[in-house]
Amino acid sequence: LVMRRTPCYGKCPTYKISIFPNGNVSYEGVRFVDKIGLYKSVIDLKKIALIEDQIRRVDFFNFEEIYDARVTDLPSTIIEVNLEGANHKVIGRYKIPAQFKIFSKFIDDLILGVKKWDKIID
Repeated sequence: LVMRRTPCYGKCPTYKISIFPNGNVSYEGVRFVDKIGLYKSVIDLKKIALIEDQIRRVDFFNFEEIYDARVTDLPSTIIEVNLEGANHKVIGRYKIPAQFKIFSKFIDDLILGVKKWDKIID
């Protein structure tokens, strides 16, 4: 799973989270976040199972590929999931379904709550 939050004209947090099936996680903080730079960590495989369960619960693979409009100053949340041979990427920018918002907050809460990060590069 890869989740990116893109910039806006204001102070929108900008970062990328990558979560791998073995529990490895990478985080790249770009702007308006506590950690700037590239970091790595490891999460418990039980959390990987929770993520997979949440993917199914929100029916991620049935989201449309793009939720957007002609609005200039909105950040995007982009989530790409590879699970059991299926791949789906969703760009959420405008009129995002509630379940997509719930899923992205779930990922934020799970990963941004990780206590131990090792810095790789600035």
